[in-house]
Amino acid sequence: SRNSGRNVISTPFEKAPRTAPRRPPAPFPITPAASFTEQVRETFAGRVTGFYKQQSILGHDITTQVLRNGIAVNAEAAQALQLDPTDELIVLERLRYVNGALHQHVETYLPASKYPGVLAHDFSSGSLFDYLEQAYEVVMSRNDLLARVEVPSAAMAHLLQAKPGTAILAVDSTVYSEGDTPVAFGIARHTPANSEISFSMRNPS
Repeated sequence: SRNSGRNVISTPFEKAPRTAPRRPPAPFPITPAASFTEQVRETFAGRVTGFYKQQSILGHDITTQVLRNGIAVNAEAAQALQLDPTDELIVLERLRYVNGALHQHVETYLPASKYPGVLAHDFSSGSLFDYLEQAYEVVMSRNDLLARVEVPSAAMAHLLQAKPGTAILAVDSTVYSEGDTPVAFGIARHTPANSEISFSMRNPS
């Protein structure tokens, strides 16, 4: 919700003039400055780009805390990646900060047999997508998204600096390379202060 409160200050009207002087019209419309949330809001529009690249293009400073980079078995991720439920996956778990402020928690799963180099790479800076393109010549061509509201576990709420029981925005993402080959499945959970994303769609000309 976007409820906002306003403080109202009462003043005696007896001492105020009956009419206020008219101001000349502004020479051009005044656009309110974008809020911090609007400035760092993740946007999905037309082209497949990672969060790191998108925010860097906008001039923001992106830092990452890697919580885990190892092997896991996850049936949901395996299904999204069109793999057997018992197949080994690489799980890359990160906290991402924009201009020093915590923005999101991200879990990304990849087939361990295809991208073993991910395990040895330092993702405390830089883009996972850029690494895959440079190391494996994988070019992302499609991103299927599901935005939903989730009440996180107590442990996740603590990581996101949210009060227990607070609903947050979660975005599931399955990224494909050319030929619609699944590359990565991820879940981005946003902090309550950054629970906004935007979508832009355009028909082909």
